[in-house]
Amino acid sequence: MADEKKPGAAVELLSKHGEKIILAAAVLGLVAYVVLGVVMANPDPGSKPLLAQIKLIIDEKGEDHSDEPSMKAGKPDTYGEVLAPQKTMTLAAEASDGVATLATTIIYHAKKGPVIIINPVKVPEISFDSSSVELDKVEVSWTAESWTSSERSQLKKGHDLLNLTHFTIERKVGEGKWKVVQSDVPITQNNYVDTDIDPKTTYHYRITSHCEEDLKKRAGASGMTIQTPMPLTTLGIWSLSINTAMKGQAYLTIQKFDKKLGRKVEKKHIHHAKDRIGWWKETGGDVPVSTHLVPLGGGKSASVDFNTGMTLVSVEKKPATIKIDKCDPIYGPGGQRTGCTRTTEDVTISNTYEVVYKDKDGKHVLFYPDPMKNPRARSKACADHGGPDRRKKKPGAQGKLEKGSGSAAPGNLPANLAAKRAREKAAEAIFVRAEGFAKANPSRAIKDFERLLEDYGDTDFVSKKKLIVIQTRIAALSDD
Repeated sequence: MADEKKPGAAVELLSKHGEKIILAAAVLGLVAYVVLGVVMANPDPGSKPLLAQIKLIIDEKGEDHSDEPSMKAGKPDTYGEVLAPQKTMTLAAEASDGVATLATTIIYHAKKGPVIIINPVKVPEISFDSSSVELDKVEVSWTAESWTSSERSQLKKGHDLLNLTHFTIERKVGEGKWKVVQSDVPITQNNYVDTDIDPKTTYHYRITSHCEEDLKKRAGASGMTIQTPMPLTTLGIWSLSINTAMKGQAYLTIQKFDKKLGRKVEKKHIHHAKDRIGWWKETGGDVPVSTHLVPLGGGKSASVDFNTGMTLVSVEKKPATIKIDKCDPIYGPGGQRTGCTRTTEDVTISNTYEVVYKDKDGKHVLFYPDPMKNPRARSKACADHGGPDRRKKKPGAQGKLEKGSGSAAPGNLPANLAAKRAREKAAEAIFVRAEGFAKANPSRAIKDFERLLEDYGDTDFVSKKKLIVIQTRIAALSDD
C-alpha cells in the first residue's frame, strides 16, 4: 500500500492555528481602519481639508404653502397637491486632489397630504353715476354693483363673495387736501348732498366702498375708490329768472344762497328798465331798499339783503334764435338707411321778449317765454343720437275714428283734444278767480296770475287772449 501524501506546511498551519490567524487579521484590519480614521481627521497642513457636508431638509406637515406658485389664488388650473412630511439627507465627500468623490442622497417620502384649493374673492364694484350743481347745493351719486340670486349662484362656483358694508365720502376744495365729510354711509344710500359750500368754488368728491373682512387675507379682498370725473364749480350767490315780461318791464324771481341762513331764499318783484335789481320801495317807504323780509316757514321770517349788483337794461319784444341738433339721413343702395350726418340748425322763435341785464361781468340776455320750451325747439336728431323716437306707433283705442266717418263720434273726442279743451277751461277758471281776489286779497291774486303764466302759458286763453292783461295785473298788484 502506497504511503499517503502529507499535507503542506500552510495547511498544517491553518488547521492548527486558523482561528488565531483569522482573529489576528481582523485585529490588524481594525487597527488599519482606526489609523485611516486618524489620518483623515488630522490631514496634512499643506493639503486641503476633506470636505464633508451633511444636509438635512425637513418639510414638516401643516406648513403654510400659500406662497408657492402652484397655490396662488386666481389660477384654478395650477392648484396642486401638498406632500406630507418629507426628509432628504445628502452626504458628500470630496478629496483635496479631486480624485475621489463620494455623494450619497437618501430621500424619505411619506404619503401624499390633502389637496388645498384657495378660491379668488369677488367684491361688488362701484361706479360714478351723476352730479348736479345748484345755487345752494352740490349733489353726487354713484351706483353699486348688485347680483341676482342666479348670478350669485354662478359666481360662487369659482369665487368667494364678499358683501359691501358701508361707504366713506371725501371732499377736496380746490387744490387742497382730501377730508372725510361723511363716514359709515349705509350701502342703501347712493348719493351725497353737500350744502356746506361757497359760491364760485371748485369741489372734488370721492367715494370709497368697504367690504367684509377676508380671514384668508387674499388679494382683491377690499373695496374701491372712485372720484368725480371733473371738478364741480358752484354758482354765484344769485340766480335770476323771468316770470313774465312785457315791453319795458319784467316780473323777476331773485334767488340768493344766503350763507348766514345756510339756505336758498327768494323774492319776486316787478322791475322796470333802468331799475337796480333787488331794490324797490317797501310798504310805507319813500326810497328803494335792498333788504326785504323773507318767510322761512313755520311762522318764521328773516331780513335778507337782495343787493344783487345787477341792473335791468331793457325789455323788448324780439324773436329768439336758437340752435337745435339735427341728423341728415344717409341712404345706401335700394333706399336703405345706412347712417346719418350730425349737424345743427338755427330755429327762430317768435313772440318772445328779450330781457337784458348787466352786472360786474358785463351784459346778459334772457328770453321770455323760454324759447327752449317751444315745440319748435325739439331736437331733430335721430334716436341713436339723443333725439326722440319717431318710429310709427300703432294707434290706441282712444281717438280711433270709425271707418268711413271722417271724424270722431260726438261725445267721444280724441284724448289729446279732450285734454286740450280741459286745460283751456281750467285756465279761464283760474283767471276769473284771480280777478275776484284782485281787491280783497292781492297776494292771492298774484299767485293765481303767476300760475297762469307758469303752468298754462301754452294755452290759447293765456298766450293769445289774456297775456297782456295778466302781465299788467301782476305789475299793478306788485306795486300796490
